[in-house]
Amino acid sequence: MKKHININEKYFRNDPEHFSSENFDREEKIISAAYGSADLFDKIKICIDSLFNSEVRAVYKEYKETAAAVKSLPKVECPDEVILKVHKSIEQLKSITAKHSITERLFSGKPAFASLAALAAVIGIIGFLIFRSPVIEQTYSQQEIETAEKQLRYSFERIGLVFKKTRSVIEEEVLPKQVGQPILKSINKLNDLLLGG
Repeated sequence: MKKHININEKYFRNDPEHFSSENFDREEKIISAAYGSADLFDKIKICIDSLFNSEVRAVYKEYKETAAAVKSLPKVECPDEVILKVHKSIEQLKSITAKHSITERLFSGKPAFASLAALAAVIGIIGFLIFRSPVIEQTYSQQEIETAEKQLRYSFERIGLVFKKTRSVIEEEVLPKQVGQPILKSINKLNDLLLGG
């Protein structure tokens, strides 16, 4: 029984390209088909591949022989001593893990506890920064206030002029020519149709 198959270095393990997902999936399907655990589609595909590809055929045959050898092995009962040692080791690990400190529990893979601890730390830091920082009052000189007022008045005047111009364009050009005339034509056509004229 071989542990490592090296039929073709380009196709299998010694080539760095072997570890591409395509080759890995293909080899996995060959193994599944040889051991009888592949679905029907994969079995058919591997059978067809093995007809046309001698490398696939050789690998499939090798795995098939290995599977047959594994299935023919007799079942051996596990000795009671081994089972007792495993149970004892598990109990020792439980007692050791129960003695961990809070920081070890924080990073031991308990996501809920770690999330709550991180959230509490973030809230604490933000609260400290908010309540600790002094409020800065901005003071402006009289000249800065007057300049800001002038700039604001000028901005409002410019906006007012734009609105006036827009209003006059809408009232004088858009409504009468682009809205009024098509509506008037539509009403005249509708009258003609209704009155039969």
